[in-house]
Amino acid sequence: MAEFLASLAIHGLSGSRHSPPERYGRRLLPGIPHQDDGRGCFERSRKIHHSRHPAMDINASKPLVGKPPIGLSDFPELIREGYSYVDKSLLVQSVLDSPAKALLLPRPRRFGKTLNLSMLRTFFEQGAPGNAELFRGLAIERAGEEYTAHQGRYPVVFLTLKDIKTQSWENCLGHMKDLICEEFERHTDLLEAAALSRREKECYQVILSQQASQNYYESSLKNLLAWLERATGEQVVLLIDEYDTPIHAGYQE
Repeated sequence: MAEFLASLAIHGLSGSRHSPPERYGRRLLPGIPHQDDGRGCFERSRKIHHSRHPAMDINASKPLVGKPPIGLSDFPELIREGYSYVDKSLLVQSVLDSPAKALLLPRPRRFGKTLNLSMLRTFFEQGAPGNAELFRGLAIERAGEEYTAHQGRYPVVFLTLKDIKTQSWENCLGHMKDLICEEFERHTDLLEAAALSRREKECYQVILSQQASQNYYESSLKNLLAWLERATGEQVVLLIDEYDTPIHAGYQE
């Protein structure tokens, strides 16, 4: 099981303005302790675990206003509904400035890792022009056009494995297929793209059917990222939340 999940987590394409390194790399953002509870990962070909980065404006001296966002980890809902928000939007700047291909954000539970992934998704994802309004007044908006030019620019693939807590590999694989198919469903415009060959579109359809063999799914995210990059001309942001939950669940059982 660990080998299959690792094959899913390793792939991704950098959405940074920097040229991608020749090889995949992994690093922790400055100031992040090296202990990792394994919850939450961002890949733009970077893996990220949410952290408290020294450069972030956490508004420590400002009183929080609005409702406390207890149990809420959806960034658009939090902003639109007027919940209190500690501004960690400069995480976007840290991600764009890092030359690494994979970034981990290790923090204990309940430190807002999932909310930060939601924020990154909201910032980078194509096709949602209204998302720019959600960052009005936040630190990343004041960071300059060098960073705001990346808003709404990239295709995003998002997976959360938090609910995959099964006792068998077969059930885990079934859940993984469901999650992968959901992402393929979100990007079915690719089936109309001239950038994909007929064979690639047939492969896409087989994965959607959930009738493909396991090796198809092992390479599915790698293929999806490559197809999205080719069809859109932009590099792809891959976000994986709680990527190790299935591994922990399987080990504990």
